[in-house]
Amino acid sequence: MRLLAILAGLAAAAAKPTARTKRKPGLLIVGLGGNNGATVLAGLHANNMKLTWEGAKKKCTADYTGCITQTRAMRRKGLAPFKRAAVGGWDIRPTPIGQALREARILDFDLVRQLSDTLDSVEVMPGVYDARFVGESQRATATHIKNLPDARSKVNALREDIRAFKAHNSVDGHCTVIYSGSVEAPSLLPSYETSEELLEALSSEQGDDFAPSLLYAIAACLEGCSFVNAASQDTVCPGLCELAEKNGAYCLGTDFKAGQTKFKTQVVEYLENLAFNVKVVASSNHLGNNDMRNLALGSATQEKTRKAKLRVKSQIFSSDIDHHVSVQYTPFIGDEKRDYVEYTSEAFLSQLHTMATYTRCSDSVLCAPLYIDVCCLLDYFSRKKVSPSTVAAATAYLFKVPEGRAGPLVGFSEQLRALERALDGHDDVQAVIPQKNDEKRVVCCGLACLDMELSGAQDLGREAINAFGEASSRAGGAAPQTASCLADHGVPTIVVAALGDDQQGDELRALLTERGISVDETLSDGRTGLAVVPVFANGRGCYFAAGANDAFDARTLLDGVARVESVAAVLIGYPHLLPSLRGQALGDAIEQIDSIVGVDLNGVQPTHYLGDGVVDAALYKADVVHANADEAATLLRWPKGYHCTQLARALCDATGAACVVVTDGSNGAAAAVASDPNRLSSSSLKWPANDLKAVASLPGPPGVAPNANGAGDAFFAAFVAST
Repeated sequence: MRLLAILAGLAAAAAKPTARTKRKPGLLIVGLGGNNGATVLAGLHANNMKLTWEGAKKKCTADYTGCITQTRAMRRKGLAPFKRAAVGGWDIRPTPIGQALREARILDFDLVRQLSDTLDSVEVMPGVYDARFVGESQRATATHIKNLPDARSKVNALREDIRAFKAHNSVDGHCTVIYSGSVEAPSLLPSYETSEELLEALSSEQGDDFAPSLLYAIAACLEGCSFVNAASQDTVCPGLCELAEKNGAYCLGTDFKAGQTKFKTQVVEYLENLAFNVKVVASSNHLGNNDMRNLALGSATQEKTRKAKLRVKSQIFSSDIDHHVSVQYTPFIGDEKRDYVEYTSEAFLSQLHTMATYTRCSDSVLCAPLYIDVCCLLDYFSRKKVSPSTVAAATAYLFKVPEGRAGPLVGFSEQLRALERALDGHDDVQAVIPQKNDEKRVVCCGLACLDMELSGAQDLGREAINAFGEASSRAGGAAPQTASCLADHGVPTIVVAALGDDQQGDELRALLTERGISVDETLSDGRTGLAVVPVFANGRGCYFAAGANDAFDARTLLDGVARVESVAAVLIGYPHLLPSLRGQALGDAIEQIDSIVGVDLNGVQPTHYLGDGVVDAALYKADVVHANADEAATLLRWPKGYHCTQLARALCDATGAACVVVTDGSNGAAAAVASDPNRLSSSSLKWPANDLKAVASLPGPPGVAPNANGAGDAFFAAFVAST
């Protein structure tokens, strides 16, 4: 009837600049022009440009195969899509990225041809250079550098680079800096135990001996960016980890574990699960990339670098396995790494068992997904405020030698389980939802949507052009509206709901966060729920699209509640509008919640009634049930016109709930409690319920409010909180 007003409202809102956009993580790569950095950029732009090209075996289409964070299952957990990320970085060579990718011959020529101009336009910031830590093969081309006098000034320049990158690219998510340069010679400096010691040394004579990777790491941490050591040198130390944590970031390493090494750890795990005694793992790999070239030169500097690289390779397994690694430089092979591994074990009656594996793949094709995954994971963990030790354990699968805050997680399967636990909200150090002292929280669950209110709307009929005054956005739906009421009155609260990964979802999150409300969301493939609410002189209308709410189910509800400590009450809103949270599933969920449970029945349609299976299996387990007068009458199959006291009494008796509240606008509100004393004693309600046995009522506010949006939610929230 008011469709034109709705369309006009959407058009007006679209014409205005939006307050929020989708979350945008940042990724800065040290060595952006290297094989790994160029491949990551190629993947980002190929996907964003939706390129197709002729491959060796077939016609190919850009995707994120190999990136576990970009799978649908991971996206549902709330990880940002990498297509939205801003990627930049530094390099000591001035070579444009497109040219570097062409020269490396990693990807199909037809793909590189289409990407060259785009990649050549990517800005590469000058890098920090110290000849003592760089291979001889790179010194002649190291002309794109910061000529600054000391370590402190280099760190300050890198910090300016980070700030400029984030501002220029509108990065509002978490930013991660990855060291992807060639392996440095081991540092001769001590391992700094505290951040204070590290920063004092930076400004002293010791700072002149800081490796470039450490300068990048310090700059990243001071700017609130996480630092990841993807190479083999010993950059990570306790003081650096502490510096990152003080600035809300993470410090991880060391040496990305690509496909061959991952498979090697899996094979050893497989043999040990057979109860074999693994005795020897001997591997040989050869390729022609820059790292191998530097290692092959045999200089004193490169001999130190070789030891740094082999240090991590030798520490992959426990000390009782004789693990040997041979690396060889073969220029013709280029980036296409060849890896041969032989595993020798003791089997039954000490007889020998030997097996061998052979792997062939571009090293950068295996490494690039790790850059993408760590960027998206750290953005997610930072937003959820997950503890550093849990994040280190969750990302241990990425590294040959997990360092920093990572504990002893040996075995690829165990490392993946740690990732799954962290993504499911299990934090061994602190709750995922930050809390103050021992305060109890009200958890508001259920329907969530962004309400677009059109004030001063006309109602001239379906075919008329209906004007309106202003368009404004509000946090709408049961969960956000009850939470907003409670937060405005100082009650600690959290929203558990299903949101889409879209602009409406970001705006809804922002509206809740501004009111001090924590949001524990389950990301859905659908869009965020949207309600368009024209407000007329004598009332309001509502047009609603459920979107992601269709996926909100009992498991999501219970998982969200489980992540909150000290729960005072759980409010569940609008089950009639949640197709996955009804009937027995809702009843079973309520039974598993050990606190006051309230159910708000907003959304009852004329076709609904008690006995239709939507809420019957749930309401008799609830402590408080709320409905407005029309909804109560509909469920009872009564005609309109009964007073709220009669409706409350009848609905309480019919549902078996401990308490029923019915609101009726200016006619007031009424509450009735169960007549059965045993039902009252089994409830978690704390007020003297017996005093309300005869039904209590309140007068309504005078007059008629043209916009009563959220009034019932507010009354329901306050009523439950008062118990």
